Amino acid sequence: MVCGSATSWMVKKIIKNRGGLHNRLTHRIALKPFSLRLCEELMASRGIEMTRKQILNGYMIFSGVPYYWSLLQKGASLSQEIDRLIFSKEGDMYDEFSMLYAALFKKPEPYIKVISLLAGKKEGMTRVELIEEGGLEDNGKLTDLLNDLEWCGFIRGYSVIGKQTKDEIFQLIDHFTLFYYEYINGKRHGKNFWQATEGTPRYYNWCGRAFERVCLWHTDQIKQKQGISGILTEEYAWRYTPKKKKDGDESVATKGKKKEGGQVDLLIDRSDGIIDLCEMKYHEGKFAISESYQEDLNNRKNIFKEASKTPKAVHNIMVTTDGLAHNAYSKEIQNEVCLDDLFL
Repeated sequence: MVCGSATSWMVKKIIKNRGGLHNRLTHRIALKPFSLRLCEELMASRGIEMTRKQILNGYMIFSGVPYYWSLLQKGASLSQEIDRLIFSKEGDMYDEFSMLYAALFKKPEPYIKVISLLAGKKEGMTRVELIEEGGLEDNGKLTDLLNDLEWCGFIRGYSVIGKQTKDEIFQLIDHFTLFYYEYINGKRHGKNFWQATEGTPRYYNWCGRAFERVCLWHTDQIKQKQGISGILTEEYAWRYTPKKKKDGDESVATKGKKKEGGQVDLLIDRSDGIIDLCEMKYHEGKFAISESYQEDLNNRKNIFKEASKTPKAVHNIMVTTDGLAHNAYSKEIQNEVCLDDLFL
């Protein structure tokens, strides 16, 4: 039995071995990060009581890595533990970022360069964009590097619906790495930094982005809540940037109005003739859709329908932390998913 956390090494040297191990594997087990539910069970097994909102907040930093969760101690709040583990010089995770990449990759510098580029682009970057902005060479080494990062779960490569494989977009999805670039990279913090940060506007902006990534890790639970687990689906992201208007030409996003683009981080293309556009919102208390927000959702749906030319019905789906407040502007939401559903 061979076991290791350096997934890319395992794939290259063992699974795709061209020597004596070729075609000799008995079985492969890909150990994925824990889900929210498994993290909840892990905390309960260790006698640590946490609400589901607190587990979510921890997941947005620690992801589903059991080792990180095992470092939490009883009797302290989650924010106290984050200060102790990450922001204290004596903390177990104080140097975690540099140690993590050095442990996984023999030469971590090129990997960190790509990671740093993606950290600044929430929506992700194409291979061409990475080459142009990072001054990278377009060769097999870059392909191997991107494959290594994807095998290790740091990034995801996704196809945009209606686009070819060569237009694949790479997006950084590792929670701790994104947290590092948001709050730690090149910064110095005083005592109790995280406890002082919670509740600030910057904190809630980060929560919004981090919650979206948690949802990407829990698409099975989102589909289960909607009752479509048995339906064949494909998950995409969608990004549309309007082309510059030519004389005598109007694009789908410029007809009679200013240029508009659109983006959906999670799009579920269903075999039953429906496409779900998932809108994910971290919010304290029930989230209420305003008139302007409803207009934004409908505009995005219309732009998607015109740009993709899909013949399918397009549904707006809301994924929120504390549920959706039902009002006059929530009627067009076809289905809703809340935090408890992500624990299925």
